[in-house]
Parts: sequence; structure tokens; C-alpha cells
Amino acid sequence: MTKKNKIPTPEELLEEAKEIYTDPNLKDYISTINTLRAKGFTWRQIAGWISERGIKCNHNEVYYLFRKNEAARIEIEESGGFSDPVMEGLSELDREKRAEDQKYRDFMQEMGEG
Repeated sequence: MTKKNKIPTPEELLEEAKEIYTDPNLKDYISTINTLRAKGFTWRQIAGWISERGIKCNHNEVYYLFRKNEAARIEIEESGGFSDPVMEGLSELDREKRAEDQKYRDFMQEMGEG
């Protein structure tokens, strides 16, 4: 004779789900990544720094998360700005970096023409 399994209540399932361990989501640490990047850390250094603190990640994951977030930051910037002071500072750094990149491209173009 087979024993029928008791169907758990919603509360029992919720309690069981709460007890399951899951790795932290790297996305939750985007502000940390942004801060370290603004301080000049490389993607590998950021991934190593975060990994040393128990969050499993590699430099590719960090880079792609940053790039995905960068697109969102540009969209926010164009729509009126940031409310987060860290993000505002990164926005300013991004503008400075883009200006430097343009100066370099202009210089290289002039050198090629000369």
C-alpha cells in the first residue's frame, strides 16, 4: 500500500523556501562595483576584491553588469539626473572620461593628417 504525500500548506512552503541558501546576486552590489571602478580598480581587481568577501564572481560578470548598468545610468542622466550622490559622482567621471576620449581621438586624427 502506498502512502499518499501530504500537500504542504502555503505557510509550510514559504518557511521551506526561506531556509534554502542562495548565492547573493551580484546585481545587489552594483554600487560597490561603481565605487571601486571610479577609484581606478580593474575588472579583475574588482572581481577579486568582491570574491575575497564571499561573493562568487569573475571579471566578465562584473564588466557586463557594469556595462548594463552604465546604459541605465546614461538613460537616467539624460532624463534629468541622479538622486544618489555616488551615482552623481560617477556620472561626472563618465563625462570627464568621454571628454578625454574625444580629445585623444581628435589628437590622433590630427596626427594622421599631418
